[in-house]
Amino acid sequence: MRRTFATLCLLWFPGAAVAADIQPVSGLWSGEVVFDSRTDCPVAIVVPLKSKVQGYSNHQITFPDLFDPTIFQNVEPPVAWQKTGHNVWEGVSSVTHKTGSGALTIASTSMMAIVTPDQIDQRTQVTVKFPPNLAQRAGIPATGCVLLWSVYHKRARR
Repeated sequence: MRRTFATLCLLWFPGAAVAADIQPVSGLWSGEVVFDSRTDCPVAIVVPLKSKVQGYSNHQITFPDLFDPTIFQNVEPPVAWQKTGHNVWEGVSSVTHKTGSGALTIASTSMMAIVTPDQIDQRTQVTVKFPPNLAQRAGIPATGCVLLWSVYHKRARR
């Protein structure tokens, strides 16, 4: 009888079978950045980017009642986030700068997943597309160069 009742509940309320999203715990958080790889990016691009994309330590973070990935956002242009699954968000951003040689485009895609109430993992891919004459001089493919990094956000244990 209980099994029949549970089955009927799932038929009437299909969302009832889905577990609730994990809510991160507010408190002191740290983020470790790990640069995973680069493809066709010259050192002159990678070094300044690494200095901009750094980890953080013991930052007080108060999460809203419904998790919002923009709480970690400290980059320009802003990342547009969309929930794509259970505890998973995808964010995209793109900006184009005009240079004397043409357009320089920087596009990123990030995936963020809440692993536990004390851990959030983020993986980012950035593609930098150079003006054709600059790319040719630097030996960069017309498709641009790609950088990958991960950020491991963890709440400090007391």
